[in-house]
Amino acid sequence: PESVVAVSEHVRDVLAEGGVSPEKIAVIPSGIDLSLFAGEVDRESTRRELGVASGERLVMAVGVLRRAKGHEYLLRAVAHLVAEGFNLKVAIAGDGPHRWAVEEEIDALGLRERVQILGLREDVPRLLPAADVYVVSSLSEGMGQATMEALYAGLPVVATDVGGLPELVRDGETGLLAPPADSGALARAVRRVLQDEALARRIAGAGRELVEREYSVERYLDRVEALYAGLLAGKR
Repeated sequence: PESVVAVSEHVRDVLAEGGVSPEKIAVIPSGIDLSLFAGEVDRESTRRELGVASGERLVMAVGVLRRAKGHEYLLRAVAHLVAEGFNLKVAIAGDGPHRWAVEEEIDALGLRERVQILGLREDVPRLLPAADVYVVSSLSEGMGQATMEALYAGLPVVATDVGGLPELVRDGETGLLAPPADSGALARAVRRVLQDEALARRIAGAGRELVEREYSVERYLDRVEALYAGLLAGKR
C-alpha cells in the first residue's frame, strides 16, 4: 500500500487532476507550534517599535516577497483606504526576489511613510499581536502556515479566495475572503474589519479556535501516525 500526502483539499484536487489516484491521496494539513505564542506579549511596545502612533491602525502581512504573494494588491488596497481617510501603517515581514517590485509599488503609490518591509524575522509570534488586521493577498497558496499563525494570534484575517486558504479563512466565520488580484475587493474587506469591531472580534475568536482544534503540530502528528498505522495494516 502507498499514499500521497496533500497539505489541503485544494492540493488533493490538483494531484487528482494530475493523475494521482484519489484513493491514494491523504489530506494532512501542516500544523504550527502553539507554544511559540504562549508568552506574554507587550503589544504597545511592539507597536512603538514598528513606528505605529496612537490612532493609527496596523495592517500586517507575512511571507516571501515573490510574485505569487500578490503584495501589490495589498498595497493598492491600502492606498484606497488611505484615500478614504483611514490612518494606516503597514508592516510586511519577509524578503525575497520580488522585493524590488514591492519597493517600486510603495513609491509609486506614495506610501513610503506608511509601509515598512521588515525583512526576514524570527520573532513573528511577537509581532503579530501588534496588528489590527492581517492580510493575505496571495494569487496562489497551498495552505498557508503564516495564516495559521495569524489566526492563532487572535487577529481578524482578510485573505484571497485561492488555493487552500478558504479551508482556513472561512468567509464570514473565521475571516473574510476577497477575490484574488482585486485590490478594491481587498480594501472593502479590510474596511469591514476596521469599522466593525464586533465582526473583527467574532472572526478572530473563531479563527483562533479553529487553529487550536485542527492545526496544531500535535494534531498534524496524530494524523501522520494514523496514516502510517493504516498503511502498515494494509488498509491503504
